Amino acid sequence: MVALCAVTGHMIPAFYRFKGGKGVATALGAGLALAPITTLAMAALWLLVLWRWRVSALASVIAIVSGPLISAFIEPKYLPMFGLLAILIVVRHRNNLIRLAQERETGL
Repeated sequence: MVALCAVTGHMIPAFYRFKGGKGVATALGAGLALAPITTLAMAALWLLVLWRWRVSALASVIAIVSGPLISAFIEPKYLPMFGLLAILIVVRHRNNLIRLAQERETGL
């Protein structure tokens, strides 16, 4: 629960008028502390997608959406956490997803 609060706090920071944030980076840190094997598998997937398509937003969304699936097989105890993280981050990155679908999202 604390990890989800930290990620949410970084995604919609009150001190910055609820804009900006580093939710994916905070999720990486929380994931490494709580479920390192799942998180490292997600990071490897992120690197692979980034290497192939050179779009950070795409790599982040694919990695976080794969989190619950990877967690279900490797560390099922953390499946709810990765599921909620996936929902939070996908909802927060909806504009990036729209630009990706329209092929207007820039690379790195």
